Amino acid sequence: MKKNYVFLLCLLVTSVFFGCKQESEEQKGDSVLPKIEIKSEKLPTENKNNDFITEPVSDSVKESSPWYNNKPSPYYKDCTITVYDKEGVETISEAKAEVKVRGNWTTSYAKKGLRIKFAKKEKQNLLGLNDGNEFRNWVLLASYKDWSFLRDMTGHTLGRLISPDYYSTDSTLVELYANKEYLGVYVLAEQQEINDNRVDITEAEDNTSVNVGYLIEYDKYYVSEDEECVFTIKHGEYDIYDRNNNKLRDYNIGYTIKNDLNNTKQRDFIESYMNNLWKLCYE
Repeated sequence: MKKNYVFLLCLLVTSVFFGCKQESEEQKGDSVLPKIEIKSEKLPTENKNNDFITEPVSDSVKESSPWYNNKPSPYYKDCTITVYDKEGVETISEAKAEVKVRGNWTTSYAKKGLRIKFAKKEKQNLLGLNDGNEFRNWVLLASYKDWSFLRDMTGHTLGRLISPDYYSTDSTLVELYANKEYLGVYVLAEQQEINDNRVDITEAEDNTSVNVGYLIEYDKYYVSEDEECVFTIKHGEYDIYDRNNNKLRDYNIGYTIKNDLNNTKQRDFIESYMNNLWKLCYE
C-alpha cells in the first residue's frame, strides 16, 4: 500500500511539473492563473479600504498573544466578487458577497486567508471546481509559509486520487486583487460544510436521534470554543510515540463539533464514539 502511495505522489509531482512547463511554453511568459477581484466601500471605522483583509487577528491569537489586542477581530464586509478564468474571460461579474479573514494562528501573518460568502440568492461556482456545482461559501488559502504553493494543492489532489468515492476539496491557484491592490497568489478551495455536494451527511439540528451526521474538526484551538460543542480524546494508557519511540508530551486531544446539534445526547454519543474509535485503532 505504501508503494502505491509513493507512486501516486511521484506521478502527481511529475504531472504538475510537466503540465506547468508545457503550459508556460504555450503561453510564452503570459500569466496563466485565473484572477479574482474584490471590491468594497471603505467603512468609517477603517483607515484604509483593505483593512478588513490586512488587519484582523483572531480572538484565539489575541488571548495567547496580548500584543495583538489592538487589532480588530475578523469581520464580514460587503463586497462584490468578479472572477476571470486563465484566458482572461470574465466568468462572474460583481456578484454580491461578504468577505472576512479566516483562520486562527495564521491570522497573525502578513498575508491572511479569507472566507467568501455569497449572498443567499447568489450561489456561485468558481472556475469549474466541484464539477461546476454552485455554493455560497468558498475560501482563499494564503499558503503564507509555502512559497511553492504546492503543499495544499498536492494534499487536495492526493485525497481525491486515493479516495475517489469520498469528498475531498477541489482547489486551484488564483491571483487576488482587492480594491485594485494586488495581494498575491492564493489557493482557492471549498469551505468544509454539510452539503449534498460536499460533506454529504444528515443534518442533526432537526433530529433528536443520535443516528445523524456529525461534522467534527481536529482542533488545536478547541479550548477557545463553546464547551457544549467540544470534546476530548481520553488517551489514558494509550500514549503516543514518535518513530524514534519517544513519548510525545504535547499533542492535541481536542475536537470541535462544527454542525449544530439538537441535544446533549448527540454530543455525548459522538464523544463516546470517537473515544472508542481511538481505542480500537490504537489497540
